[in-house]
Amino acid sequence: MSNTDEHPRIEYDSNWKRLIERHPREFIRFFMPVIYPLIDFRYRPRLAKQELSKIAGKQKKKGGMVAGIIPRGDTFLKGVTSGRRYLFIHVEVQSSDEENFGWKMFRPFYWLMDTYGKEVTAIALFVGERVPAKPDRFEYRFGDTTLLYTYPVYLVKEEQEESLRKSDNIFAIAVLACKQLIATKPDKYDDRLKMRLDMIDLILEKSKDKNLPFEMVVSIADFVINVLILPKQLELKFEVLVQEKFKIKPSMRKQLPETLAIAEGRNKILFGTTVEELKELVSKERRLRAFEKRKAEAEKRKAEAEKRKAEVEKRKAEALQMRAILRLHNKMKLPAKDIATTLGLSEKYVLQVLEEAE
Repeated sequence: MSNTDEHPRIEYDSNWKRLIERHPREFIRFFMPVIYPLIDFRYRPRLAKQELSKIAGKQKKKGGMVAGIIPRGDTFLKGVTSGRRYLFIHVEVQSSDEENFGWKMFRPFYWLMDTYGKEVTAIALFVGERVPAKPDRFEYRFGDTTLLYTYPVYLVKEEQEESLRKSDNIFAIAVLACKQLIATKPDKYDDRLKMRLDMIDLILEKSKDKNLPFEMVVSIADFVINVLILPKQLELKFEVLVQEKFKIKPSMRKQLPETLAIAEGRNKILFGTTVEELKELVSKERRLRAFEKRKAEAEKRKAEAEKRKAEVEKRKAEALQMRAILRLHNKMKLPAKDIATTLGLSEKYVLQVLEEAE
């Protein structure tokens, strides 16, 4: 469908990518509960843009979708004692039944394993109505050689609306928005307007009942508005309805051009902030987390240095004990039992030292 005022195009990849990048922890908690408890979230997962560009190479995108979204954490597996272990998470957001989709999933997995030799997991999110025949696997066969790569899939169209509404995770709202988009395709825009208003009510309800952080409320509202996209005239109607519903004076619309008011004014009207202001808030939060990360790393290095120092002192003390044992045995001809009594050691330990010295 062409991108016009009457039939605006839905940018699935950019909206999902932005929401995942802003809230990776919530994404993993909702879609990947098995690995969630294994990840050390003291270190914020990041979008691995450099790795993604290397994987994609010069391959052209199909259907407007990105080749892959890979949030990567920076130690991230709990219980690791010998340095950091990195975890790559390949996320593919798919709105169609693309041919050779399994290969699209396998290629990043193989490249990451071959290049980094680190843990890799993946998930495919099918946000549209059409799904490939075998959405959860890549199969290769030639002669007697076979390869099977499987990965979890999440089918938005099969999720139950009731459970999504009860969830305290913003990605449940994102899934619900995509379900409503499917229900209003191709051009049931009046119904979509009603659904968008209903979703805004749900977000505000969650912000009160579930105590959602402010930045999450603005992020998911931005996602819903951009996914449940409307023609220009209905966008204006949406703003008017919101202004009437919440009795807010539309000062932004008086100060900005009409098209800019639609893009930036809606969040200002609803939540008192714009996307740019939210980005600055997120940037400040990231700087704070980076500082906390450096502080934690410094404390870890200090603890490791103290541990090494204690081990050195321990080895020195053990060396002194051994010399004392040998001196009492060789020069004063004391038996092991008397040496143990004199130095306050076990006789077994004294005998072990003497045996090793022979």
